[in-house]
Amino acid sequence: MATIAHDPDGRKRILFYNEKKERKAVNLGQCSTRNAESVKRRVESLVSNRRLGLKPEGELLTWIFEEGNALREQLEKHGLVEKSKSNSKQKGITLSAFLDDFVKRHGKDKKPATLIVWGQVVQDLKRNMPGGIALRDVTAGHAIQFVESIKQRGLAPSTVHKRVKFSWQFFQDAIDWKLITEKPFGRVKTRDTSKMSNVEVTQESIAQLLKVCDPVWQGIIGLSRFGGLRCPSEVLSLKWEDINWAHDRISVPEPKVEHHEGRGVRTVPLFPELKAILEDLREITPQDAEYVIDKPEYRAAAMRPGGWANANLRTQLLKKLKKAGL
Repeated sequence: MATIAHDPDGRKRILFYNEKKERKAVNLGQCSTRNAESVKRRVESLVSNRRLGLKPEGELLTWIFEEGNALREQLEKHGLVEKSKSNSKQKGITLSAFLDDFVKRHGKDKKPATLIVWGQVVQDLKRNMPGGIALRDVTAGHAIQFVESIKQRGLAPSTVHKRVKFSWQFFQDAIDWKLITEKPFGRVKTRDTSKMSNVEVTQESIAQLLKVCDPVWQGIIGLSRFGGLRCPSEVLSLKWEDINWAHDRISVPEPKVEHHEGRGVRTVPLFPELKAILEDLREITPQDAEYVIDKPEYRAAAMRPGGWANANLRTQLLKKLKKAGL
């Protein structure tokens, strides 16, 4: 535990014992008791981390590298934080360390799929930025060069756009903690896609497609087109008990967004076009079947460590589209 020593003229010191049982002091000069208490708590955390061999993270790490932290030299002297590798002006936290810390702080309540995507962006940033660069030294030029580098790898425009959005999110967090004052990615412009991909799939086309499909695939297509369900996550999660035949409503499970407040299940109409498809599917499905799409192998293929995958449904659908002449 650390203590506050009150010296003459309002000066204060934080007294503590290091791992060698040596008494040390961090001189604060003239300051309020409230500010001294704040520093005391942080020094206690640093002493504890030192004893346990842990590195500072989160708010503590931000405070250490905060611009204008006049105590850092004393903290280095007492071995509570790592000494600067250079005698030049303190560069602050490195980009690499900040990115690792961001994932630790914000990744606790994220889905595995989100963490996988974050990991890809973090690795791209570490790979394409100068090695050991300080967070505050990353410029708009670095950001533009980063985007050009990942474009040269042949990534789809939508993938490039998403990675830039996540990079923007990382650096916005750094601004929130006052580690930097400008967003390097603020001038980077990307497009979500290089062409218009949203088109209306007409009921005539669906009718033509359904003719070449078995009842299970008619259910998959009907739930997607007429129910507006995400496929495969919502289509393969839907159970017969979720369908209210009497009131023509469906309670749709939302695995993709269930971690958002107020989400997890939404109600959609059971339109006549979809109801007819599901009634036919119910007749040929075993009565004890739990799921509307009674294909456990689809669910097994779709549930990956990172979340829902496509379960090869796209490949099968393309074959059916070709058979239907679409």
